[in-house]
Amino acid sequence: MLNALFTGYMLAILSSWLKSSFDNYQLKNRSLLARSKCDHCGKKLKWFNLFPVLSYLFQRGTSTCCKKKISRNYLYIESSTFLLGCIFIFFEFSLSSILLIPFLVILVFLDEKYQEIPIWLNALILLVVSLSKENLDPIMLLNAGMIFLGLIIIYWLYRVFRKREGLGLGDIILIFSLSLYLEIPTIFLLISISAALLIVKIIFSKDYYKPHAFGSWLSGCLIGFILFQEFYEFANSVPI
Repeated sequence: MLNALFTGYMLAILSSWLKSSFDNYQLKNRSLLARSKCDHCGKKLKWFNLFPVLSYLFQRGTSTCCKKKISRNYLYIESSTFLLGCIFIFFEFSLSSILLIPFLVILVFLDEKYQEIPIWLNALILLVVSLSKENLDPIMLLNAGMIFLGLIIIYWLYRVFRKREGLGLGDIILIFSLSLYLEIPTIFLLISISAALLIVKIIFSKDYYKPHAFGSWLSGCLIGFILFQEFYEFANSVPI
């Protein structure tokens, strides 16, 4: 019980930080480690303003500095991720899955909105994936490296002949990380499903000449893969 509550609250803190990073993504000179500020007056928040869910409830949804209403999105996001954390522990999700899912979720929204994957987010995903592999198989690393090199060549050729990017470098780094996480041939299945869903979206939206984000679809499909795998393993572990 305590493990579920602790994990849920840690995810709520992480989600609050990720939301702040998303809201301030395009601000210049914005540090990821910068102190949180009031959305209204810009004053730096005190330590007692930084507890997810609890601060909102004790402050009755208003800021302590300028007494204006705090967006309920904070309460919704933080409470939702708290409940998800508790559910993940109940269904015995692996630690790597618990850590990876929040980063994948924020990547979906960032890439869809800005069509860009921040280098820090790619680095965090690669770090979680690397730590999830207790013994990194050299063959696995070689396969991921070959996929990365092949995509870099395609990226370069497309830029040379079409004079523009077809696949972003952020997407290529993401695919490298996911290649370490899923291995071959599952990574090719993930890429194929993601590409098919993106094509369906383009057809229905009729935006044939507009650039579209691909990393968001990779991340969304991977979230589906992780949830299916974790629930499947939990179902098989339950005695009949």
